[in-house]
Amino acid sequence: MDHDALKSLHTALIDAREGYEKATAETEDSTLAALFGDMIGLHTSAHNDIHERLLGVGEKPDESGSFMGTVHRTVIGVRSAITGIDMSTLDSFADGEERIAEKYSDAINEERDTRLSEMLRMHESALRDMIGRMKQMARAAEAAEKA
Repeated sequence: MDHDALKSLHTALIDAREGYEKATAETEDSTLAALFGDMIGLHTSAHNDIHERLLGVGEKPDESGSFMGTVHRTVIGVRSAITGIDMSTLDSFADGEERIAEKYSDAINEERDTRLSEMLRMHESALRDMIGRMKQMARAAEAAEKA
């Protein structure tokens, strides 16, 4: 088995973690910085579990991330310089997390190891909870701005 979906998820988690590290450095909002810290922790934990699994099946996981990760970090830097990283950016972050959740689904569907599938489902569930939290925070900020 090639584990292509699992390797793709592994790379996406690296990219996301690095993106949140950049966003944390760029935001002046302590609430967002805390949320981004939670996302770094979530993605680091999942990455570590997947990394160990890939090593266990004889794969050599790539730790460099992807070209798109570099693009996303650049976008975060530009956005920070122009408009700042604030609550209005949460929808964009949530959209990116939705794409990672899809990668979890792909990896779960590819995987035949029941224990790994359960671990992936656990990480996917935690991610979906965080996506909900992001969307809720974005809606609350939007409502407060309109009030």
